[in-house]
Amino acid sequence: MMKLYLVRHGEALFAAVDSQRSLSNTGCLQVKNVAKRLQERGAHPKHIFHSGILRAEQTAQILAEELSVRSIKKIANLLPEDAVESIFNQTVVWTEDTLLVGHLPYMSRLLSMLSNEGYGIEFGTATVVCLEKINAQWMIEAVLNPMQ
Repeated sequence: MMKLYLVRHGEALFAAVDSQRSLSNTGCLQVKNVAKRLQERGAHPKHIFHSGILRAEQTAQILAEELSVRSIKKIANLLPEDAVESIFNQTVVWTEDTLLVGHLPYMSRLLSMLSNEGYGIEFGTATVVCLEKINAQWMIEAVLNPMQ
């Protein structure tokens, strides 16, 4: 069964410190920590897609390295204020485990559209929501945060 991993980027530097808002040292550690937890759960995504914003791209690169994923690229319609319907429609035809790295409020809205169980889940930095498609329905399998 196909799995989908929704990931909010790791903690970023403040814009006053870094106008690009790259990952902080803490953010890098957060992402490595959740990558380790994904490995422990046997996660093997074939593709990692990110928004193209630096902090999401850096998060995706760390996850790709830690999870040995070769397919990593920027994808359209994953920016914080984008409509979620485009990505939602793509998930219908995806057949391989996929990991998406994005931002708030986008990730919360996408999760709510994918799963009725998604309401109330807090997407802190580097939080991962693991979903599994069962009978054409996305079910939440786990919520991983970097502090667990």
